[in-house]
Amino acid sequence: MTKAIDGVTSKLATLQTPDQIIEIKPSPVMSALTRAINSFNKSAEVQAQTIEANLQQTQAVGAAVVRLMQEIRTAEAARAADEALRSR
Repeated sequence: MTKAIDGVTSKLATLQTPDQIIEIKPSPVMSALTRAINSFNKSAEVQAQTIEANLQQTQAVGAAVVRLMQEIRTAEAARAADEALRSR
């Protein structure tokens, strides 16, 4: 029985991991995680820039539509005034 326990104990002793493995193994995981986060950050920055450019274009189109509507109203008012003068 003692020999069996000694055998199990020696096998368990050989299975113990060195302290360095605990330090080495997370390093690739952390590197991969850091790369993934950096990639996500770059992608988010590009998307934010694209959204900002689209917003500016949308605002420019909106302003152009407002100006066009004002010009149409002015032209319609001038046409109506012209027709009123002709009908007198």
